[in-house]
Amino acid sequence: MSTKLGKRYGTSYKKKEHPKQDPYAMLKAPKGPAICRKCLAIYVDKRWHFDEVQAAKLAASPRTEKLVCPACQKIKDDYPEGIVTLKWSHLPDHEAEIRGLIANVETRAVSVNPLDRVMKIVRRKKELEVQTTNDRLARWCDRIRGRPSTSGPIAT
Repeated sequence: MSTKLGKRYGTSYKKKEHPKQDPYAMLKAPKGPAICRKCLAIYVDKRWHFDEVQAAKLAASPRTEKLVCPACQKIKDDYPEGIVTLKWSHLPDHEAEIRGLIANVETRAVSVNPLDRVMKIVRRKKELEVQTTNDRLARWCDRIRGRPSTSGPIAT
């Protein structure tokens, strides 16, 4: 593409990460439907999703390939792709509320993509470290610090 001035614009911003760069990406898709042995996520038509009814049918079928989804593999290997540290002087007073907000964010993220999960939440004195399987989910968790509170903002 060129403009009137003769400048050329590239499409480098459209380039996506190649799956071979992610050690947990599925390089070969199963031929038929597959199910995760741990979380019972279903892989159909190159997409992961949760469906309890369909999962029960697929688990009983001998032709269904049983494997471990990339999110469960990352959790097993303790390989977080996103880490958010929330520091706050009033953390002990509001820890249950913050954990509830993180759980709500995770529930929303899992409804969109079952591979976006919170791996673990580690508490140290006046900070919480949230480890996630995806950096996008970590950014969503980071937005918690902007929520209004009676004790002031949460620092990161």
